[in-house]
Amino acid sequence: MENQHHQTEETSLLADDPNLILQYEEASSNKRIVNFLVDTIFCRYAMGYGIGFLIGSILNAVNPAFLYNAIYGDGEREFYIYLYLVAIVSWVLYYTICEKAFKGVTLGKAFSGTRAMREDGSELTFKDALLRSLIRTIPFEAFSGLAGRPWHDTWTKTTVVNK
Repeated sequence: MENQHHQTEETSLLADDPNLILQYEEASSNKRIVNFLVDTIFCRYAMGYGIGFLIGSILNAVNPAFLYNAIYGDGEREFYIYLYLVAIVSWVLYYTICEKAFKGVTLGKAFSGTRAMREDGSELTFKDALLRSLIRTIPFEAFSGLAGRPWHDTWTKTTVVNK
C-alpha cells in the first residue's frame, strides 16, 4: 500500500521497493517556531534545574571556590560561564536523547505533529542527532532558519517533516 502525503520541493523518498515513492511534506516555519518555543521552555526550566544541580555538584566537588565566587563573590564571569555550561549541556542532552530515542521527535515536535529525519527518509542516527544538537549551540543558529533551512538541517542533511 502506498503512503502518500503532499509533496513540497525536493522532498520525495525512495522506499525499499524501487517502484514505490513515498512523499512527505516539510514542516512549515510556523510549526518549527512552535517546536523551538516548546523545546526551549522545557530545556530552560525543567532540564535546566536538573542539569544545573548536577553541574553545580560536580563544580563544587572539583573546585568549590569557583562556584562560591560565582554565586556569592565578585565572580560575575564565573557565574555566566556556569550558566552557559548548564544551557549547553541541557540543550545537547535533550535534543540528542529525544531525537534518537523517540525517532526524531522532541516534546515540541510531538506538540506540532512533526519529526526529524534524514533527507534520504531514514531514521536519524545517533551521530545525526548529536551533530544537530551541537550545531544548535552555535550563537544565533536559531536565526539561520529565517533565510531558509536552519544550519542544523543543512549541515547534517536532515529535515523536519509533518507526521
